[in-house]
Amino acid sequence: MTPGDPLPLRQEHIADATGLTSVHVNRMLAQLRREGLISGGGTIVQIADMPRLLAAAGLKRC
Repeated sequence: MTPGDPLPLRQEHIADATGLTSVHVNRMLAQLRREGLISGGGTIVQIADMPRLLAAAGLKRC
């Protein structure tokens, strides 16, 4: 998967998979947009800065 690949998930799907509420997922996606880590909206979300997103998650690139 590359940063531009579509990932057809709704916020409800992400919430169910992570054990979070859809409200919390919505707020986190909004925060990631404000920080410039993701872009887009509606049904399309693109990773704008993969290295920074991985660092924010506490992960290293494989």
